[in-house]
Amino acid sequence: MKRIKLIAALAIVLTIHLSAFSQGVGINTDESDPDASAILDVKSTTQGMLVPRMTVVQAFAISNPAEGLLVYATDVESFLYFKSGTWNYLTSEFAQMIADKDFDTKITTGNGLDPDDDIIEIYLGNFDNPRFRIDSLRIEPLSDKVIIGKEAGKNSYNSHFVVAIGDSVLHNSQGWENVAVGSKSMKNNTNGGANSAFGTGTLYQNTLGNYNAASGYKAMLYNTTGSYNTANGSVALYYNTSGTFNAAFGSNALFTNSTGSDNTAIGSTALQQNETGADNVAVGSASMVFNSEGNKNSALGMQSLYFNNIGYDNTSLGYTSMFYNRSGSRNTAVGSQSLRANRAGNYNVSVGYSSLYSDTSSHFNTAIGSWALESNMNGFSNVAIGVKAASQGTAQYNIVAIGDSALFHSGAGTNPGEGIQNTAIGSKAMYENTTGFLNTALGYQSAYNNTSGDHLTVVGALALLNNMDGDYNTSIGASSMAYNTSGFNNTALGSKALHFNETGYYNTAIGSD
Repeated sequence: MKRIKLIAALAIVLTIHLSAFSQGVGINTDESDPDASAILDVKSTTQGMLVPRMTVVQAFAISNPAEGLLVYATDVESFLYFKSGTWNYLTSEFAQMIADKDFDTKITTGNGLDPDDDIIEIYLGNFDNPRFRIDSLRIEPLSDKVIIGKEAGKNSYNSHFVVAIGDSVLHNSQGWENVAVGSKSMKNNTNGGANSAFGTGTLYQNTLGNYNAASGYKAMLYNTTGSYNTANGSVALYYNTSGTFNAAFGSNALFTNSTGSDNTAIGSTALQQNETGADNVAVGSASMVFNSEGNKNSALGMQSLYFNNIGYDNTSLGYTSMFYNRSGSRNTAVGSQSLRANRAGNYNVSVGYSSLYSDTSSHFNTAIGSWALESNMNGFSNVAIGVKAASQGTAQYNIVAIGDSALFHSGAGTNPGEGIQNTAIGSKAMYENTTGFLNTALGYQSAYNNTSGDHLTVVGALALLNNMDGDYNTSIGASSMAYNTSGFNNTALGSKALHFNETGYYNTAIGSD
């Protein structure tokens, strides 16, 4: 009897919830008939319908799936349906996904639930070998900003005409017309405008600086208010804070510059240690590396003015020219290694290879010609024009040597004040002079062998040629007194006058031969 009652109850339930099989099946609680177009019509306002749940791998393992087969993939959180021999995502108006066959490479747009979830996400299954193929591409932003990167332009609500590419780029910016490309470039910019930054950390601390261009790893990292600067090279103008109108090209160029302005540095480490120095031009690797406060210097050549610290108004052209200069000012050096050892000397002019090479602290010297005044260390007010002119003297002063090797050995003695106040004009004039002083020689090899003779007046080629220590002689004429060695107080006027005199004294000879 109980079995009959149970069967009757089931029949009543099926009558209430299920329509005739020929009309389709309806599952509901309101006893409505199924829609005529549906074989199964399910209605509920309090419950949903569950389809089979499995992973993508498990779905792929289904044998001979039927066309239109539906499952829910728990690992990718999406419905899958089988169509035309492959599984596909079931899309909606809120969330869309493009994926490859095994779903490990895909593009998603938002999560489909949060209306403000405006994110496009790209997942690459083969991260070691990503490939992109685009036949053509056109992107037209609806605003005046292009921002790409994590937290890039995060607080840039009021900025305009900006391009920010990289993580945290232009993070705080309200500035205008800035272009920043590279991780954290211009991160702290507030109101600075018209800046261009390319490279990791470029213009990182910039707040109010305008019209700067920085390219290279951390170039102009600490710049805050400095404007109109150009830095191209790794850590170029790294510590610049408020300096303006600087141009740095090369790794570490103007590295420590903080407030110095109007400097131009071209070459690796050029003006590297400059802090407040202004109006300097350094062209060449390591030129003016240690300059800190010196102003208005011009250095052209590798390591020229290398150690200059506070010297000003110097012009140095050539490899290692004025290399050791520290405080010397208003010097001009042209030529490789010219004025190389100068430290504190002022108002010197050195033109030619190794001219005034050893000079350390002397002033008012003019050396023109390779090796001219090469050994001079602290002599002053000298003029040497010609290759090796006055080359060997160390402390002579008030000399004039014009001609190659003129006064070559002058001042090479050991005592101060030796070989001073001489004038020699002519090739190798007074060549051997070492300690002689107050002499005047004009002519080819005139007084050539004089070493210690003083108060000599010599005019003519080979005149007083062999004089060594004779004093107070006047010899005018080619080869006059040519053989004199130690004779003194002689006067010879005319070609070969007193030609063979060697030790005689108080002689006067006028006329040829």
